[in-house]
Amino acid sequence: MIVRKLLILALLCFPLTLAAQDRSQRLEPVRQGPENLRMADPDVLERLRQQDLRNPGLPRYMTAAEKRIWQLPDLSAPLPEDLPDYTFLRPPAEYERNDAILMRWGQFNAVLTSMIVPITTGDSRARVMLVVSGPSQQASAANTLASAGANVDRIDFIQAPSNSVWIRDYGPRFASGNFQRIIIDHDYDRPRPQDNQIPGAIAAELDIPLYELPLAQGGGNYHSFANGEAFITDTIFEYNPGVTEQQLYDFFAALQGVDITVLGSLGVDQNGNPTASQWQLPSYDSTGHLDMWFIPVDDQTVVIGQYDENEWNGIPHQVTEDAVALMQSRGYNVIRTPGWRDGDGGVHYTYTNTVIVNDIVIVCSFNGYPTQNAQAFSAFEQAFPDRTVIQVDCSSIIGSAGALHCIVKHQPFDERFSNRLPYYDWGRGR
Repeated sequence: MIVRKLLILALLCFPLTLAAQDRSQRLEPVRQGPENLRMADPDVLERLRQQDLRNPGLPRYMTAAEKRIWQLPDLSAPLPEDLPDYTFLRPPAEYERNDAILMRWGQFNAVLTSMIVPITTGDSRARVMLVVSGPSQQASAANTLASAGANVDRIDFIQAPSNSVWIRDYGPRFASGNFQRIIIDHDYDRPRPQDNQIPGAIAAELDIPLYELPLAQGGGNYHSFANGEAFITDTIFEYNPGVTEQQLYDFFAALQGVDITVLGSLGVDQNGNPTASQWQLPSYDSTGHLDMWFIPVDDQTVVIGQYDENEWNGIPHQVTEDAVALMQSRGYNVIRTPGWRDGDGGVHYTYTNTVIVNDIVIVCSFNGYPTQNAQAFSAFEQAFPDRTVIQVDCSSIIGSAGALHCIVKHQPFDERFSNRLPYYDWGRGR
């Protein structure tokens, strides 16, 4: 396979502080790559950027108002009675083949469009499933995406009410049971009731079983490999104070078919105290989610953020270095990308918030950080030598504590039509 590389610095919405900058200073797209892959029309993106500035929507983190009304659940009960009863149960990995990418329209539309256009034109195997509020928004989204260059024939619309764009955190988590897709649904750890109903809407649309995972969680605080190893940060216990580590292992073994490992969190103050549910405390990362510094890229490789040992009392450095040592001890190859917190704005910048869609890999870039952007692009070239790497500017969205990975959800391929051996032998629970 010819190694194809594409660096695309797409024009996306900028924060208000950058809006007045000369347009010559903005990141411009480099148009190279597969013949059929198209980038979004820059004029359409400019219009969407302006709309996005007027409609920032809810951030990924819980707002101060939401934290005042949030009630921590008491989830000390045993496993639910309704459990998947399959001989084979496993978690498809994001780096495996995907049949669709789920997104939600209506917030950060410029960012969404910059991903949807190349996905629908450059990848012949994946569709986009786009959640819209109703017929009017569907028509508007279809017209906008078509004018931007997307192949609208590869977009399926799902009409359902929702609260925010962060479908990674509230959307359906797929598993594979006896060669068929199933959905595992956790309780969204935000008081956003419409978002919390989206997995049910997706299950009904696809006509597949849905099982309840008895945990309050954001889906970005989880990653799994195809071999059955999965990872989560200890932020999970902050939102589920009645759950023991053994129960956590049992829940994920029974409902996802994985052996879960708990890692440290960046959702802490400078003394190492957890901050995810304490709105008055400053935090290095306001979500504490794993996808802000960790992403699997194949069965033996993971990308992990790298942090200065003098930053934030060395906590992010220690957490990530501990994870590196653990993964290497288990035989994984570890690739590093830069990570840092902007001291003035309190924004956690990361490149691991990446979207893998079959032969396309969509990576963040940030205005004003050319050295780090180049380092990250080089790292993902190394991680994906036979895939097309697309780098998209995320300068506007990162201030809401999320980026590309946070606004998509993967729908894996249907293993009934696979000719490979998709299952691995691993122990469930501990």
